[in-house]
Amino acid sequence: MTPAPNLAHGRPNIGMILATMKSHACAVVLALLCATAASPQQDAPPLRYGLRSGDHLIYREVFEREGQSSQQTFRARSRFRNSLVVVDDVGGTVLVGVQRNRESTELLEYREHGKDKLAQESGKFAERMAKRRTSFAEASIYSATGVSQMPGAIVREAYSKLLYGISEIEPLPAGAVQAGVEMAGPFGLTMRLTRLVPISGDQCAEFMDTGTRKNTHLSYTFCPRSGTLARLEFSGEYREFGDSIVRERVALELVESRRRETPSAWLADPQVEQAALNAYLIAGAATPDAASLAALLRDGSPDVQALALAVYYQRKLALPQDALGVLAGSKDVEVQRIASRFSAKPADEVKAPCALPVQTYGRQKPGTTLHSMMVPGFESTPYMIHVPIDYGGDQPFPLLIYLSGGAGQALDGALSAEETVAHSGYIAIYPQAGGDMWWEQRPTAMVYQLLLEVLRSYNVDTNRVYLAGFSNGGTGALYYATLWPERFAAVASLMGAGMHSPSGETLPLKSVLNVPFLFLHGDKDALIPPSASVNTYDELRDMHPRITPELQILKDRGHEITLASDDGFTMPFLQRFQREPFPRNVAMKITTLSYPRRYWLEVLEKDNGPAEVEGRILADNVVELKTKNVRKLRLLLQPELVSGSGPVRVRVNGREVATHELRNNCELFAQSVKTYADLFLGYTDEFEISLAK
Repeated sequence: MTPAPNLAHGRPNIGMILATMKSHACAVVLALLCATAASPQQDAPPLRYGLRSGDHLIYREVFEREGQSSQQTFRARSRFRNSLVVVDDVGGTVLVGVQRNRESTELLEYREHGKDKLAQESGKFAERMAKRRTSFAEASIYSATGVSQMPGAIVREAYSKLLYGISEIEPLPAGAVQAGVEMAGPFGLTMRLTRLVPISGDQCAEFMDTGTRKNTHLSYTFCPRSGTLARLEFSGEYREFGDSIVRERVALELVESRRRETPSAWLADPQVEQAALNAYLIAGAATPDAASLAALLRDGSPDVQALALAVYYQRKLALPQDALGVLAGSKDVEVQRIASRFSAKPADEVKAPCALPVQTYGRQKPGTTLHSMMVPGFESTPYMIHVPIDYGGDQPFPLLIYLSGGAGQALDGALSAEETVAHSGYIAIYPQAGGDMWWEQRPTAMVYQLLLEVLRSYNVDTNRVYLAGFSNGGTGALYYATLWPERFAAVASLMGAGMHSPSGETLPLKSVLNVPFLFLHGDKDALIPPSASVNTYDELRDMHPRITPELQILKDRGHEITLASDDGFTMPFLQRFQREPFPRNVAMKITTLSYPRRYWLEVLEKDNGPAEVEGRILADNVVELKTKNVRKLRLLLQPELVSGSGPVRVRVNGREVATHELRNNCELFAQSVKTYADLFLGYTDEFEISLAK
């Protein structure tokens, strides 16, 4: 993701821009009304947003969601009051925070097998909504044409697979405007300027999609005199859970424009404070008022206190000492976690066998956002990533890889996990299988490359990388653990198929003997029977792994267990563990050489049939190996594994086959660290062993 631009320089004369826009308003109108063919004379001046520091726009939002399947139908409506505030304007861009506050929500219709059950379901609906936050905020930097310089929030004010593409700032044509001009819009839509409509004395340009996508439609109206979006309407639908079709509608309307307000006033207003705080988290130069920020630490809600603490931490501001003790003892886990950062001792420096260039990481936009992979072969493959609000790039954070079920859609994983992940302090990535099964070749390679890409771009504690998934993703979690056990501190498989993979392969559990495992299943799962988890747990436990696996069978539960509905088992389990990067006892069983490494062993050539290796490093630099179907292997060593004095002697199947004088090759160490994007998987020496057939 592109870092936030520095907002300290290049402030434009906004008053002059607005005056110019007003003087051109009539020309825009005449050009659009009179245009019959494209010509330079009929082009109107460009449309541009007129936002500037101190602006506060208030929108009314109505969100409707309805679903229909052979089993049930439902319809619900929520109303929001959205505040958009401009915290800074510099060099043709504006720093904007948006807070969407839910005012009401109601279940309007609910039928099951044709029977009206609205009365019974309304109470349950109200209970679910009461557990959700009522305020949702995000921030970004926009160009004058409404193009966001940062990815938008995926998880929004309502559970939706479409809402992420809709905003209070929508794109405008980049060049001169004429009737019929077209441009790219969200969801692959083509937007066209169709007509002018009068709104509050202004002649406003209405953009509508050209029908490039069936059942997905968008229109919005921009007013050049005020330089704001006046209204927006959107509708779309998608399939979910078999034959279920979900339809969503969004309506936005500007109801009030305020000018020349102060950030201090926003930080004192619960309807706006989170918008302003989110903006300060990504700001380049704008700094919040110290007194206002301190007041939020004292009087704010836990969500606001956590955001305020993150601003102090990210911006390296002096924290009021009288607040630290109180916040460190907060009952809110996120407030407590961030407050503890201010008094935490610096982490011990990792003792590497060779010096490496210092790697720096920048701040990233917090929240869950959509990205595209950059690695060759997977360019533009989408994924989603959650970044904690206190991530600044200067300290390593734990990482969770979460694999969704069904068709492996990243959005399913992000929506189901958000409430659990949002305050956990974990970076979380949601890969996109896009209809493939996780155990197939392409998604497997994609997840591995995505992990490398994230490790190279974010400051990750590689000893706290965790893997979890549900259903198809639970199957994938176990599969990936057998391929890359050296990567993970712990793994959780929720409702997975276990060792008997749907691919037809019996997964080699001996490869994960150093990885802590949790298996979760519902006792009434009709899709994947609980015996899949039970049998895998029993088999793994009988192998006497380093950490005894854990099994939880949830009573009266079907195929419905995700990170959001796991009765609170998964995250506490994962948090208990850190990776042991240098185990002296390892084992592996592989059927192909696609991923030939397991810890400090690498199979280079094999016979027909699975290659199997069990390895032990003894105290006197003796390496004992038991092999089957292996022709050539490589040992990957560094001082953490073996003593620096004396040679390494290798015994294979009871026979001493090699003696090797240890080297400390710093060039090899640097290259291997770069290859694996992990300091602990680097090695200073390697040597090959050929085995007689």
